[in-house]
Amino acid sequence: MKKKSLLVLLLILVMAAAVYAVITVEAVAGTDKKTAVLGDSIVYTVSVNRTGDASQSPRITPPDFEGFRMSGSQSSSRINIINGQTSIATSMQFVLVAVKSGQVTIKPSKVTFMNPDTKAYETIETKPVIITVSGGSRQQQMQPTASLPAAVPTIVPQSQIKEIRVSLDFRPEKYLPYLILLAVLITAAYFIIKKLKGKKQPKPVKQQVIDFRKDALNRLDAAADFIKTEPKLFYFEAYEVIRLFLSGKYNVSFNELTTQEIMKKLESAGAGKKEVQAIKELLQECDLVKFADYKPEIPEAVEVYEKAKGIITV
Repeated sequence: MKKKSLLVLLLILVMAAAVYAVITVEAVAGTDKKTAVLGDSIVYTVSVNRTGDASQSPRITPPDFEGFRMSGSQSSSRINIINGQTSIATSMQFVLVAVKSGQVTIKPSKVTFMNPDTKAYETIETKPVIITVSGGSRQQQMQPTASLPAAVPTIVPQSQIKEIRVSLDFRPEKYLPYLILLAVLITAAYFIIKKLKGKKQPKPVKQQVIDFRKDALNRLDAAADFIKTEPKLFYFEAYEVIRLFLSGKYNVSFNELTTQEIMKKLESAGAGKKEVQAIKELLQECDLVKFADYKPEIPEAVEVYEKAKGIITV
């Protein structure tokens, strides 16, 4: 009897340990509405729930939101401990403005977390979300304007037509002073123009050529000083350095543009697919730190520094 009781107790302890050792990560993405009109705002939410381990929060990487323009974002986290089991609920919301009509698909978001058993990072994806965007109200059709009847010409009898005779009295001596004045003005204008053409044009001042690559590298190295003390500030500076470098390289202003708008402008400027993809990944990592409540570790910030340096020096 004692052996059976000990065996049952041992089984209960093993099952309880197995329950508490299970680590689950669930990710769900959705929007507040499935239909919209061009210019409407849509709230896209990514919710991540992790149970079993609270050593590190999952990292959420949003999609590029093709067909929408992101106007804002916010995030929140909550930790619950129930019966000794820890769970972390993380939520990120993005306010999107519809800029493309038709059935627009929001690609899956990626959630990266560390498996405490293998110490390796694993990534899962949410399901895509389909939004139907209409073009808005139809324009009112123009109403045809009623045509007016043509006026009937009035026939004048032949007897009422009178002959009109004009007498022109042209005397050249009346206009001679004006002709002389005109000739003097033309001659004076000719000599003035000839004199102005004879003057040497001043040589254009040579503008100092700015090495945009060197300038960007200097700013990036200066921002690297914040990696250990203010890592979030480093991500802000790295984003601005890439924006400055692109403006100098393509001679087009990239100021005050979102990441999605920068990607579209790069493609129109003739940037290669490989370069566009590398810049997109870097800027999205910076956006994650800038807009989300995510604190990067020093190795991650160093990796962002190396990526930015590689983009500038290529």
